[in-house]
Amino acid sequence: MGVRLRQIVLVAQDIDWSVATLTALFDTYVAYRDPGIVPAFGGMFNALLGMGDFFLEIVSPTDGGYAQNSTSAKLLQRNGGDCGYMAILQVDDIAHTSGKLETLGRVVLAMGGVVEGDVGSGVGKRSGFKYKVGDPLPKSQGTTASVVVQYHPKDFGTLMETEEQWPPHRGAEGAWLPAGNRWQQKFRNRASSVCQEFAGVDIAIAGNESDLQLMAQRWSNGLECPIIDEGKTVQLDGSVVRFVPVARDGRDGIVGVDLYAAPGKPKAFTECHVHGVRWGLLDRPGSQPTDPLYVTVSARAKL
Repeated sequence: MGVRLRQIVLVAQDIDWSVATLTALFDTYVAYRDPGIVPAFGGMFNALLGMGDFFLEIVSPTDGGYAQNSTSAKLLQRNGGDCGYMAILQVDDIAHTSGKLETLGRVVLAMGGVVEGDVGSGVGKRSGFKYKVGDPLPKSQGTTASVVVQYHPKDFGTLMETEEQWPPHRGAEGAWLPAGNRWQQKFRNRASSVCQEFAGVDIAIAGNESDLQLMAQRWSNGLECPIIDEGKTVQLDGSVVRFVPVARDGRDGIVGVDLYAAPGKPKAFTECHVHGVRWGLLDRPGSQPTDPLYVTVSARAKL
C-alpha cells in the first residue's frame, strides 16, 4: 500500500461556520465527532468530513484551549485566522517508519488504541495504550486497532502524524480510527459529487530553494518515498507533498490542498481560497479531463 495522505487537519475560529462552508463546497458530510478530543490538547472541538475513505478534519479551541493558549489557539493567533494544522499519513509498518522518523525529528505524541470488534462495529469497547517507538502494532482477529505517532512541526514543516491501522485494507473493509469505526457504512452509500481523495498538499517553509529540498529529503528519507520536481516534492501513494516558500502573507505549514475531481462531470471549480487554504480540483491521471462548471472571475477571491 505504501504511504497514503489519508487526512488533512485544519484549525478554525468558528467550527460551525467552517463545517457548513466546507461540507457545501465539497458536497460532503460530517462522518465523526470525537468526544474524546474535547478535553484533550488543551481543549478542542472537532469534526471529520468524509471524502471516500479519506477525511478532512476541522478542530477549534474550546474556551479552555484559548485560556491555556493551546497549540491550536496559538496557530489561529499567529496566522490571523483559519489555517492548516496537520497532515496525517497511513503507513504499512509503524514500527519501521517511526524508528526511521525518530532519527530525523522529535516525537511529540505516541499512543495506540484497540477496539474489541470488527471494522464498522463502533468504538464502544476501546482501550488505549502508550506507544513505544519501534514496537509493532498489536493485531488480532476480531479487533480494530491503530497506532499514532506525531512529529514536531519545526522538524517537518508542519505537524505531521503517521498511523498504522488494523485491518489495513482500503475502503470500507479497512480501519481508520481517527474517524471512529462506523464511517464505513456511509462510505458505501454517500459519495461526493465534487471530489474524491487528496491529490497533494503544499507545505510552506521559510528559506531558499535548498531549504525546500532539504525538507523534502527529510520526508523522503523517513518515509522511504521518492523525490520528484527538482527535489522539492515527495511522491506518496496516489498523492504528493510539495514544499513551497512562505508567501507574502507569512503563513507557513499547510497552505494548499489538491483533490481529485469526481470523474465524468464538470468540475465544481478549479481553484479557490477558503479557510486560509488554497484548494484545487485536479483530473486524476489517466481519466478524461473535464472543464469547470463555473469560471473563476478572480483567482484572489477568498472566504
